[in-house]
Amino acid sequence: MKAVTLPRLGAALTLALTLAFSQAATADLLDDVPGGAINWTDGVIEVTGTGIMPETGSLAQKQMMGYRAAIADAYRKLSEALDGVRIDSQTTVKNYVTESDVVRTQVSSLIKGAQAGKATYRNNGSVEVKLTLDLHGKNRSLASIVVPSQHQVSAPSAPAPIVPSPASTAPATPAPAVPTPVTEDYTGVIIDAKGLSAEPAMSPSLVDESGAELYLGSLPADPDGVIDRGIASYAKSVDEAKSLKSRIGNKPLVLKAKAVRGPMRADIVLDRSAAGLLLGADQRTAFLNTFNVVIVL
Repeated sequence: MKAVTLPRLGAALTLALTLAFSQAATADLLDDVPGGAINWTDGVIEVTGTGIMPETGSLAQKQMMGYRAAIADAYRKLSEALDGVRIDSQTTVKNYVTESDVVRTQVSSLIKGAQAGKATYRNNGSVEVKLTLDLHGKNRSLASIVVPSQHQVSAPSAPAPIVPSPASTAPATPAPAVPTPVTEDYTGVIIDAKGLSAEPAMSPSLVDESGAELYLGSLPADPDGVIDRGIASYAKSVDEAKSLKSRIGNKPLVLKAKAVRGPMRADIVLDRSAAGLLLGADQRTAFLNTFNVVIVL
């Protein structure tokens, strides 16, 4: 056997470490669901259905029956996964499906139209099929159903309490944040909510300490853009967020979140200083109008 010299060994170790760190830096933010995951970074839901081929019949018949069983299992798992998708800090898809027959029918049709991958036939007689469904997109996405239905289905609710809870003697509510003068032309914003146990959602809100909504609120945003692109992307680190240049450009503003709020823990609270910087930066380049937002969880 040829001896491995120290320089070669060192180079190999360096390459291995580089690949490991590279993979860790680009790890997608996932919500695990039975048989799959909701990928909040890429904006897709993927589940894998499993079926068993019968013992009798021709090979083609066995494979067909196994495939049908796998597809049925995948549809069931996708339906369960969709029910739990957080729309905002108050609601999930299940709330929409429960309250609207129209949404229920549309979601059912969406599931049946999910993209099926190539079937995998195992030696043990099992069959696996992966189904993929987009969270966002103009055609056949979850957003194309729930975004137009939000104002029709969701009843107005009182502002959700901020987490963590205030002390027993609550201070007076602070005044809404005002824009802070900013001299840089930022192309987007990264909200670092690491360590706050925040959860991803399709329509998260950014609010200041007074509860005033900073984003999306009354911004003149294009509804079609909300459906097609979503109002925010998610990442697992600030470095990974900075790599999402198609979302936030080359010069993002990085802000640290203070807290989360809402039953789903999806709304992000910024302190007065961070909120002022966000408003001031957006006054210069209006990056919030085009959803140039990444949230780090």
